[in-house]
Amino acid sequence: TGAKGTVTLPVKMPENLTAFRFMAVVADQDTGLRFGSGEHAVTIRKPFMLRPALPRFANFGDTFEAAVVATNMTGKDVVATVKLQATGCTILGDAVAKVKVADGRSEEVRFRVKMEQPGKARFRFSGYMHRLTDSVEPAPLTVYVPASSEATATYGVTEKSVLQPVKAPGEVFKQFGGVDLHMSSTALTGLQDAVKYLISYPHGCAEQI
Repeated sequence: TGAKGTVTLPVKMPENLTAFRFMAVVADQDTGLRFGSGEHAVTIRKPFMLRPALPRFANFGDTFEAAVVATNMTGKDVVATVKLQATGCTILGDAVAKVKVADGRSEEVRFRVKMEQPGKARFRFSGYMHRLTDSVEPAPLTVYVPASSEATATYGVTEKSVLQPVKAPGEVFKQFGGVDLHMSSTALTGLQDAVKYLISYPHGCAEQI
């Protein structure tokens, strides 16, 4: 209040590597009829940064390249050393790689991995460039099981015991799955809820029937 010209306010920025928007609103304290506003965006960055480049999800048994982008803003060309640590998957090949990054440029470093189990896979990239270091751990990667269930039914009339062979389908994952066997004296097996709803439906008009 009461200031003229440029007003400087020191602001301590957090360590979040993202963009922040500053907004200011001023008004004339004497008349209140003159006012103004302004805004400015500021991007927080480090001389050496790592940014993950991973798929949104993966399937059990998938093999892909887990990548991280190394950015050099040091003012000179340098060689970056990047290391990958992972759980819930297997790293195929070396877990440490070196890449030359020109000043003001970014280079992608890739590590080949294989999904060995469903659930969550976690990755942690860490690296250094001379005395500068950085590390990033993205959100866990969801690993799905790309399998679907198969249903088979057999029915008939019999007055004595019958041997019914069951053949397992091919191309199954031996680590997962199972067999559910349902037996009934009616062909409506699995439709019990639907049949009960149909019989007990209270509106018995011709259209509903």
